[in-house]
Amino acid sequence: MRFQSSESDDEIVNRFRTTADSEIFSLLVDRYDRKVFAKCLAFFSNEQLAQDAVQDTFLQAFQKIDSYQSGNFQAWLLRVATNVCIDIWRRGKAFAEVELDDMAASTTFQDSYESLDFLNKLHQEIKALPQGQRQCISLKAEGYSYEETAGRLGLSVKAVKSHIQNGRRMLSKRIREFQSDARLVRG
Repeated sequence: MRFQSSESDDEIVNRFRTTADSEIFSLLVDRYDRKVFAKCLAFFSNEQLAQDAVQDTFLQAFQKIDSYQSGNFQAWLLRVATNVCIDIWRRGKAFAEVELDDMAASTTFQDSYESLDFLNKLHQEIKALPQGQRQCISLKAEGYSYEETAGRLGLSVKAVKSHIQNGRRMLSKRIREFQSDARLVRG
């Protein structure tokens, strides 16, 4: 049974929750796969890693749909994508799973260097965050819930959410600045 594309995200999510029909979830995938891919590609600058992150993003969204609360599904999904990208990066997949031959076939040496440079800059920016933000983002990237993070750090859930939101905002700003600087250099 196909539903009208005019349905809101929340209507589709609610139908999926009640039926667990993967075809209903595929409406959300169709609606947002390009935006999620763009988000992941901006993070990795490597199409294969971005595709892997997109698949992981939709898998996590499928599994954790109950954690979504009505409002802005796109923002929630893009947060999931960001967390997936950070998690992949933190686990070293960015370096371990991309063979040099694959990189040479799909990108130039300069592109590979720029991707590594970007990941190094991102790592430096994460390390430069205030301790509370860095700790909360790290635990969230490792898959801990807000409640688990709060318990581990002795903070309230509200404080954890605030640290994560502020840390992400700072990282996003610094990434945009870095990407803008890199575009200026490339001319």
